[in-house]
Amino acid sequence: MDKIFKAVCDRYQIQVCNTHEKIKIAQNIRHQVYCEEMQFEEQNEVGLEENSYDNESIHLIIFDGHMAIGTVRIVISKILPLSKYIAGDHAFNTKKLTPGSYCEISRLSVLNRARKGEAGLAAAGLFFAAGYVVVRQKINTAYALMEESLARNMQKTGINSLKVSGPHELNGSRFIFMLDPVSFISSFASHTSFEESQLAKYFKKLGDFNVIDELSSTILAPKFAIPEVA
Repeated sequence: MDKIFKAVCDRYQIQVCNTHEKIKIAQNIRHQVYCEEMQFEEQNEVGLEENSYDNESIHLIIFDGHMAIGTVRIVISKILPLSKYIAGDHAFNTKKLTPGSYCEISRLSVLNRARKGEAGLAAAGLFFAAGYVVVRQKINTAYALMEESLARNMQKTGINSLKVSGPHELNGSRFIFMLDPVSFISSFASHTSFEESQLAKYFKKLGDFNVIDELSSTILAPKFAIPEVA
């Protein structure tokens, strides 16, 4: 775990998309991955992969030097994209949860040239950062719809998840996983060889915490109140 986290910290930078321009960079990365490389979606002339949940999400970009190579979003809307895959009587149906206590980590996209190297470090870096944002907002539960292979790769970096559904056919066989961001962020704070101050230094690359708080407040209001951040 220490080695992986050190490699992520040494190599990558994370930014919160707090402007429309940065969100478009994230959407362009998604277009390159989802539409051009994977051909999961139709390509379009503007080169942006976007949908209505983007307006209810916090978007992150990961940089290798000056090059944006990946993105992920944290959907904090009342209805999540994967809600349609969870039956009404399912134990983990979001309708049974308190609004504002859950989110979905989705649209993880890393450019092909970055996926081939460093054993998925960029994806791990995005998950670390997304987890930190979730913890920052005191959100208890994060869901992700992903392949089992990705869940296994994330487990190698210390990010554990619980499979809570059977397979769903969505560009291949995918499952709903539930993550506890507090656990894996706490795990790094307690088990990594870095001091906690150094751990915090990495996550401060996300920028001004107030930016994250303001974005969340804008997304959630007036649907439901966001918990106060200490």
